[in-house]
Amino acid sequence: RLDQSYIKGLFGWMEDEGIITVNPASRLRTIKSTVTLKTEPPEDRRVPWTKEMINHVLATIPTVHSRPEPVIAYFKLLVYAAPRIKDVAGMEVDRLKDDGILYWNHKSGNWVHAVLPPSLIEFLRTGFSPRSKKYFFWTGKGTLKSAAKYFSRKLLRAYRAAGIPEHWQGGARSHEFRDTTGTKLMEQPDGKLEDAQLALNHKDRSITEEKYLEKTVKRYEGVNRKKREMWENEGMWN
Repeated sequence: RLDQSYIKGLFGWMEDEGIITVNPASRLRTIKSTVTLKTEPPEDRRVPWTKEMINHVLATIPTVHSRPEPVIAYFKLLVYAAPRIKDVAGMEVDRLKDDGILYWNHKSGNWVHAVLPPSLIEFLRTGFSPRSKKYFFWTGKGTLKSAAKYFSRKLLRAYRAAGIPEHWQGGARSHEFRDTTGTKLMEQPDGKLEDAQLALNHKDRSITEEKYLEKTVKRYEGVNRKKREMWENEGMWN
């Protein structure tokens, strides 16, 4: 199994770097071994990202990567823009503006504008060298999917080094930034379902309802409080 893992890792790296376009090791079947069965935790056990967790991962990235700057930029874009990880891989240098970045949503098939903190915009401009003239994180060779996998592996290494539990244990991962953003937006005093829908670029409102509405416990508490106040004001609560 170790030899197989080495071969797959080597060819995966060659594909990421554009040295090869077809990965012959991708068809290798994993050698079976006795493992502990991992089951997905219930949806409500997912741990949302917190400020402390984010800062801990940011502090950990330089300790596990010799070139931490691109990984830090990738991670921060996931935090603030809440795109899918593949969308970050395809972000273009010329699409960066003074207030944010315009990126292509590959699932919805449209352009999305995401506001970013000034410090992150400056970091994208001067903090590291993009992998190509056109893209921040993609050489333009190979596939965009391979570039996304390349950074996924780097982020996973940082998550584990930072002590973030495994995904099957309910630990947060890159996609949970979307869940965290959608939930937090709807938990704001004036938050609406439409806010999460626009922020996460869901074409269909029903997608937002299915994925995020049941997680917004605070929103339900607020609505129930307003309903009670409404009937109390009418003298119809007793």
